[in-house]
Amino acid sequence: MFLAASARVEAQRNSWTSDDVRPLTKLPWLGAELRPLDVMLDEIFREPNETIRYAVLAEYLAMIPVEQLGEAYNRCILLEGKQTPDELVEFLLHIWARRDPHACWKKAKTLFDLVGIEEGILCYDSYMDRPKITVQNRDAFRASRYWLQQKASILGFITGLQDSPLPEEERVRLMRECVDIWFTKFKTWPNKGLYSDYRWSLWGRFRTFDLTLDELRPYPLTARDNGARAESEIALRRWLEKAPQEAVQILDKITVQNEEWKAYQISEIEAGREVGPQGALPFPSTEWLWLWRGLDPEGMLTWARRAGSVSDPVVLAARGMLLSQVDERTRAEWFQAARDADEHDAVLSDLLGQWSIWDTRAAMRTALGFQKHESPHLSSTVQSDATNNFLPPNLRHGNLGFIREFDVELLRKRFDDGYLYDWATEAMEAWGRVDVGEAARYGLEGLMKLNHYPRSDLIKFLKGENNEFSDTGDMIDRTFCYLRVWAVVRPDEMKTWIATIQDSAMRDALTWLLENPWGTGENVEQ
Repeated sequence: MFLAASARVEAQRNSWTSDDVRPLTKLPWLGAELRPLDVMLDEIFREPNETIRYAVLAEYLAMIPVEQLGEAYNRCILLEGKQTPDELVEFLLHIWARRDPHACWKKAKTLFDLVGIEEGILCYDSYMDRPKITVQNRDAFRASRYWLQQKASILGFITGLQDSPLPEEERVRLMRECVDIWFTKFKTWPNKGLYSDYRWSLWGRFRTFDLTLDELRPYPLTARDNGARAESEIALRRWLEKAPQEAVQILDKITVQNEEWKAYQISEIEAGREVGPQGALPFPSTEWLWLWRGLDPEGMLTWARRAGSVSDPVVLAARGMLLSQVDERTRAEWFQAARDADEHDAVLSDLLGQWSIWDTRAAMRTALGFQKHESPHLSSTVQSDATNNFLPPNLRHGNLGFIREFDVELLRKRFDDGYLYDWATEAMEAWGRVDVGEAARYGLEGLMKLNHYPRSDLIKFLKGENNEFSDTGDMIDRTFCYLRVWAVVRPDEMKTWIATIQDSAMRDALTWLLENPWGTGENVEQ
């Protein structure tokens, strides 16, 4: 019934999958011939740990010729894999403005037109009870690969400009020009920057990349802030790379330091002092396990087979990573151990979820084979973890593609419709950050196939004739939000898709929404 018109959208973003994960163990520009800009950026953006990724990116952008910063900006936006890369834009503008303020300002001026949909995509689930959708420049929005939900992104230009070598008079002139446009466009005082995780930098703290094996073994692990966690992570990766046969020794060290960290937290709390962040040290990471699998797969498999607690998160992550590579006997043993761990299949659900990150198709097939309850909770975990757990947005596209192609009719044959209405909401939310059009198409197709909501009520909701399903937080709520935003940012694409729908009443309702996506906001307090 529904035919996806997605070629143009998919051309706007990368198509990386979990197979493209490449945790960094060295700075990409060291120990090799100078490589092209796109090759270097590709390597940096395959790093899943965003603190490490953007620290390395900042260092790289600080050393390339200033003439390449514009090309680097465009490439980074593509590799980020999101339609609303607000934090990345602030980050890039800050670095660019410090090094080449005039060229950066030329780009920054164009970004004022890309600010809009500021309430957030998922805040437009009612025509009347939510603010109207607004954008600064419709034509600019529709011609751009991305847009900015937060106007504060543009202030990265100001913070970078302050650190630039320009004479004071010229810096002030550019600041004044920027603020004048800000007041004209937004009619508000410039607010603070985003201060997101992108601001956490390892500048000047890259020494863990250079430590010898003898220095790495005793390196103290800490989680006092993002930078310290990243340094510890790099140290553990480097140790593993230099001596993969010592992987179990590394795990033992982590266990000991975790106990010491917990004891320290308890003593500080008992003494009335604040301590944070609390909880266990976030090691070993999934990235570390990924490296172990590549460096010493037999050693990792031996450890995973002998592991004591089947419910331990590290054991589950390791086994999930190995499930597609082990023999059928080992796979069956691990599944049985997980099922025996608790009667509600919580451990089995966690194991399948970990597997789904790396092999969504196999995990889904297995989940459906195991399902014994009337609710599809195992398959729900698979779709949720495959699209939200561990992988950053730019490395989720393959898993999202599988969920898009998965036939929900298979679920209707097994489970009561009452359990399916919200089946893929979490996957849709991950989709909405990557491609709002695909999320909208998938949502409406799912609603029609699952038939949980009466067709007549759904049509009235899309046309604004009732407000019954707004603010529910489930699949119909999310689908409605994505359809409205899609109509704003890619109306021609949505129009082409609507023409493929055979249900004339549904086609009419969607056409009305396409022509009236903005809403009235009449019930919103001013």
